[in-house]
Amino acid sequence: MGGKDVWVEDRDGDAPLDVMAIYRSYEPEYRRDVELKLRRKIDTRILPLVVIIYLFNYLDRNSITQARLYGLQEDTGVKGAQYQTAISIFSAGYIIMQLPSTILMTKLRPSIYLPTCIIVWAITSGCTAAVHNTPGLLMVRLFLGFVEAPFFPGAIYFLSCWYTKREIGVRMALLICGILLSNAFAGLISAGILSGMNGVGHLASWRWLFIIEGLATVAVGVIALFVLPDFPSTTKWLSHEEKVVAQGRLAADAGSDSLLDEEKVPITRGLIWAAKDLRTWMFACLQMATTASISYSHFFPTLIKQLGFKNSTTVLLLTSPPYLVAFFWALSWAYVADRRQVRSMPAGVSECLAMVGTILLIAIKDSFWARYGFTFLVCCETQ
Repeated sequence: MGGKDVWVEDRDGDAPLDVMAIYRSYEPEYRRDVELKLRRKIDTRILPLVVIIYLFNYLDRNSITQARLYGLQEDTGVKGAQYQTAISIFSAGYIIMQLPSTILMTKLRPSIYLPTCIIVWAITSGCTAAVHNTPGLLMVRLFLGFVEAPFFPGAIYFLSCWYTKREIGVRMALLICGILLSNAFAGLISAGILSGMNGVGHLASWRWLFIIEGLATVAVGVIALFVLPDFPSTTKWLSHEEKVVAQGRLAADAGSDSLLDEEKVPITRGLIWAAKDLRTWMFACLQMATTASISYSHFFPTLIKQLGFKNSTTVLLLTSPPYLVAFFWALSWAYVADRRQVRSMPAGVSECLAMVGTILLIAIKDSFWARYGFTFLVCCETQ
């Protein structure tokens, strides 16, 4: 195989060489027709669900930013820097669990593992409603980081088992757009809950926010448990020809002459390959820079309030438009990047806009509507 292998699942009883032999026996035109049908099925049955799950992933982790405006700090005794600690301690748990959870993902069925993680993080997020002091809030946020960590790297791995390198770029962009939609909908959803449910059942409205959003995420997790497939070779709604093409095209995309079951590849070898690849470290640095901009959403409602908007419901509603614009901005650049196969220009333009927006936010003090307009520029970089 010339040292090139591809990690493709083969668990339906066909020997790997037989699958590749059948794949190569197909006429190119027939293969393209099957591949087109296959891609449509993946795009309609898998991708939307993964994007929706990621939307709820961010919705649950960022609920604290809306709850802060409606008495969370006062009711839990969180003061000053303790709020920042509650935000950052989530990241501590998230970082610790990402690598172990990804390794675990390769050994378990995605159709069971991912929905289970969804349900567990939904329950954990809902438990924030029962918090009454700072230590309790910190413990819940830390554990929430643990249980939310598996999804994003797991989703990337899962999608890579279905899409080729050329196809996955725009699909990953759609997945990331789930963050922007989450931030946009968070303001609208929380405005209704926080302004209308205070005192219902003798509970503060911010507690209802965590309960309702947690229950909604549990529902999504249950749906995923019944809908999410595992791998192409074991998916019942694929025909035999589609299973063959799904596996064969991934092998061909990786330059391999045969399929390789991931279970035959030691985890340590995969880690060594990744550690030796310079691109791994380059992307790690880029990810750290991007994460800094994503953290902007953790304080966005507070920032809007400090611009001069005093009504908390108005503040929450005003958090939505910048992220809706950023959503369409990201989709536009994703289309350009996919059509032209360029990545650096969209990222560079967006980051420059964010820098300009940040500088203007700091420099201009007297016009809160103008400063609100600058937040649109900053949000465009969170793609």
